[in-house]
Amino acid sequence: MDSSHLPITGHKLNGQNFLQWSQSVMMFICGKGKDDYLTGAAVPPTKEDPKFKGWKAKNNMVMSWLINSMNNDIGENFLLYETTKEIWDAAR
Repeated sequence: MDSSHLPITGHKLNGQNFLQWSQSVMMFICGKGKDDYLTGAAVPPTKEDPKFKGWKAKNNMVMSWLINSMNNDIGENFLLYETTKEIWDAAR
């Protein structure tokens, strides 16, 4: 079964539930092996590096997971951020 359309957590960030939301999101993202994007350990290569395109695709995927796990009025504030880590840090 394709689970790509399912929400990553039942707890959408609403401005009052950061602890529940962050724990649920972290479990999901760790389970997908992408927690390095949250912590910043997945450092972006230079734009000229052949690995940049793959890093950017994975980073954008995790960014979309985060934004889509927020209420719209909160998530829209993060649409112009460039990295998952920036969103994760700012959401705190």
